[in-house]
Amino acid sequence: MMKKKKINKNNILFQIGFVFVIMFFLMFGMSISTFMIGFHNDDLGQNVRYLNTEFNLDLVDLSSSGITYEYSEMILRGNSQMMCGLISSILSAMGFVMALYNMLGHFKGGIKYENKRRIK
Repeated sequence: MMKKKKINKNNILFQIGFVFVIMFFLMFGMSISTFMIGFHNDDLGQNVRYLNTEFNLDLVDLSSSGITYEYSEMILRGNSQMMCGLISSILSAMGFVMALYNMLGHFKGGIKYENKRRIK
C-alpha cells in the first residue's frame, strides 16, 4: 500500500518561487529586446535625418503595416521604447533577485513559513 505524501507548505512555496524566477527571467529578456528595438528605431531615425539634411532628400520609413514615419517620429518612438525597456529590465531584475532569494532561502532554512496559532 502506498503512503500518502504529506503536503509541505515550504515545498509549495518553493515551487511558486521557481515559477516566479522563470517568469522574471523571461520578462528581463523581453525588456532587453524592447530596448534593442528602440535603439534600432532611434538609430534609423538619426540616419534618415542625416540623409534628409545632407543630401536634401525627403525620405520616410515605411512600416510593414503601410504606415509612414518621418525621422522625428522614429527618434521619439525609439527613445520611448528604450526608456520602457530600461525601466522594465530594472524592475524585472529586481523581481528576479527577490524571487531567487525567496526560492533559495528554503534550501538553507533561512526562510520558513510556519503556521503559528495562539492558544488563549
